[in-house]
Amino acid sequence: MKDRQSFQEKEYEFPYHYLPEIDNQNWHLGKWWFNGLEYLGVLTYVKNIINNLNPKNVLDFGCGDGRLILEMKKNGIQKITGIDISEQALNYAKAFNQSSNENVNLVSDFNEIKNVKFDLIVAMEVLEHIEEKQLPKIINSLAEILEDEGKFLITVPTLNKKPIPEKHYRHYNLDILNIHVSPHFKIDEVKYIIKIGFLQKLIRRLMINRFFILNWKPLNSLLRIIYKKFVLNAEEKTGSNLIAILSKK
Repeated sequence: MKDRQSFQEKEYEFPYHYLPEIDNQNWHLGKWWFNGLEYLGVLTYVKNIINNLNPKNVLDFGCGDGRLILEMKKNGIQKITGIDISEQALNYAKAFNQSSNENVNLVSDFNEIKNVKFDLIVAMEVLEHIEEKQLPKIINSLAEILEDEGKFLITVPTLNKKPIPEKHYRHYNLDILNIHVSPHFKIDEVKYIIKIGFLQKLIRRLMINRFFILNWKPLNSLLRIIYKKFVLNAEEKTGSNLIAILSKK
């Protein structure tokens, strides 16, 4: 196993993506996870895009422990497939989705879905985990199983987000992303989210730190509103994450 994959695998000793929770009023962070608030921001944005696209058959590429699959199920997506190379992560995904209907499928290899076509593929915070020489083959495989009129939704950390953790091979700007996907995809739409700065850091420290986790609902709800209004949307020079919607060439 590659060193960076080993770091990611070690994190899957616990299904950490399930630590932060969402309800109608609050974001509950639940336990110390430094990036929990940012994860909820990306997850919320991705869920909204998926709902707007209204897909019928979705591939969650690099599904990890299956948190996005669970959220898509809640929103009524008809058919979902998750793929990940981590056996431990897939075990968690199966455990958290064991009560699902037969429309959820979890696999570890492209050969298991080579005859399936998807109208949406999602790679949420995945490409940065893939070694450079492996990317062309993977991008080609994804293009082959995407419907001609389908969409490819990608989120990646930007170069604004520093330092680059040991489990990542790289962070992205639009040029780097385009180099990786351009043999098979064109970028239709780009957004930048989670504005890096004082307010973002202050809200995170108020909601979760090493001394307490905020569970008082009135303040929690207020901070969530402020975060979504002033932090969630960003620009190229300030965003910690890039979101792109792609289509096949």
